[in-house]
Amino acid sequence: MLKLELLAPEKLRIIFDAEDMTRLDITYSALDYKNKKTRKIFWEAIEIAKKEIGFDPVGSKLLIEAFPEKGGGLSLY
Repeated sequence: MLKLELLAPEKLRIIFDAEDMTRLDITYSALDYKNKKTRKIFWEAIEIAKKEIGFDPVGSKLLIEAFPEKGGGLSLY
């Protein structure tokens, strides 16, 4: 299940567990921001963060970093 952590007003961590990755049919090694599917997943996760914890990056430049998690998950910062 997608986990959200607001680390600072301008910094968010989104954690996808292995089930999320399977459901979304994506792997860490297949992430590519030029890919439409990857961009859709990122923006849907940010929209969930906006609704659930109030993180709103509108009007800001975003730097998205992805890191693999143990057990097949993924963290986005």
